[in-house]
Amino acid sequence: MDEELFTSRLLETENLTDNLEDDDANTLLDWAVGQVKGIIGDPLTAGERVNSLMAVVRKINHLVPDLGVRSPQDISAALADMARTADGAFGRTPPAGGADLQNLAGKLRSASTSEAIQSLLEWLGK
Repeated sequence: MDEELFTSRLLETENLTDNLEDDDANTLLDWAVGQVKGIIGDPLTAGERVNSLMAVVRKINHLVPDLGVRSPQDISAALADMARTADGAFGRTPPAGGADLQNLAGKLRSASTSEAIQSLLEWLGK
């Protein structure tokens, strides 16, 4: 599949990072672009996987700005949903047990936006 096509699609979709400041949006987009080559190997699933990757980015975009006002339970539920979506993109699920999600939710609630994004990207990479 054409890596440039999927990368352009990521970079041209405005609502992927519209809730984030430029530096944080760029961090998230750079990470997403870096994932494209690894998920488009099979032409039969490439489009679906990139769609899932975009959904993960949107979920981060919607979750991170509201961390301070969401309950730990709501954050854990959003993380569980993100883990299922990540499975569609990467073919693997990040640690999504109850304790894993509660620990990550607690960490995210006290983090800055940049720290929260970094924590989520690390979690997704596990």
